[in-house]
Amino acid sequence: MTQTLILLFHPDIANSRANAALANAAACLPGVEVADLHALYPDGVIDDDAEVARLLAADRIVLQFPLQWYSTPPLLKAWQDLILTRMFYIDYEAEGRRLEGRPIMVAVTAGNTAQAYEPGGRNLYPLTDLLRPLEVTANRCGLPWAEPFVLFEANKLEASALSEAGRRFVSRLKDWGGSDPAPPGPVAAPVRPRDKPVPASLAVAALMLPVIVIAEMVLAALSWSSGEGPWSWHLMAGAALLAPIGWIFFSALGRASARPLRPWAVLLAGAGLVHALVSGPGAGRAATGGLIALIGVVLLAKIGKRRRRLARIAGPVIASV
Repeated sequence: MTQTLILLFHPDIANSRANAALANAAACLPGVEVADLHALYPDGVIDDDAEVARLLAADRIVLQFPLQWYSTPPLLKAWQDLILTRMFYIDYEAEGRRLEGRPIMVAVTAGNTAQAYEPGGRNLYPLTDLLRPLEVTANRCGLPWAEPFVLFEANKLEASALSEAGRRFVSRLKDWGGSDPAPPGPVAAPVRPRDKPVPASLAVAALMLPVIVIAEMVLAALSWSSGEGPWSWHLMAGAALLAPIGWIFFSALGRASARPLRPWAVLLAGAGLVHALVSGPGAGRAATGGLIALIGVVLLAKIGKRRRRLARIAGPVIASV
């Protein structure tokens, strides 16, 4: 297991002086892995499987980057949206819960002076205040926050000053690895949508699903055998089916545990297919059955292994609510 994982987010590390000095110094430490995300993913398409495995193999995590317009580089934000959303919204039990408790630290470089980041200075606020979104994110994910390592005037330092900065960074990593610092102040237990109990109304809707599906199948069989059948009731049952399915589908995207819905999803897919085959002539009725089957398949994809790919699309939406 990697003891300390440094995730380096620098858009041009080959021409960097400060970040390169820090990363090169840290890479000489035993048990330290430096992962240059821009070199790994020059097109910006992150391999989520590889990065989740990298995080789970580490004891401690460092996010290293240059401050850009008082914020993080775009690739770091993309990494948050993809990896953290997957681990803590999409697959919390298998991945996010396993990562909890691992300390995290930020190593950031800034071009301006330390005085510019003082109250009343050119940049108005201390640099640590600009890092609050990352601190809140760490708290949300249950990752103890360590005091950031900050290097000012990064593009103006002489070679000797850069070497000294590298030594200070190495010393900080050694001290941090020897005794993981507790986060400053109490850290509230993260509240995760998947930890919330399923609302009673949602549970009732889920229990209604097999009844409605069976009714759909019976009505379809009657209509097929008799040549006419109670089409008005048939359509009402179909409408009643779609409403709770939509409800449960969006719930499964992050607001409740999706795994218990697997049997219903299988039932939906199968019943929809049967419905489409035995509903008799009429493109509309066959289309209704096909739609029901499609909803079941989509729900299965969300619950099953393909939920990881769905995170790329649904993740930013989930994380914003």
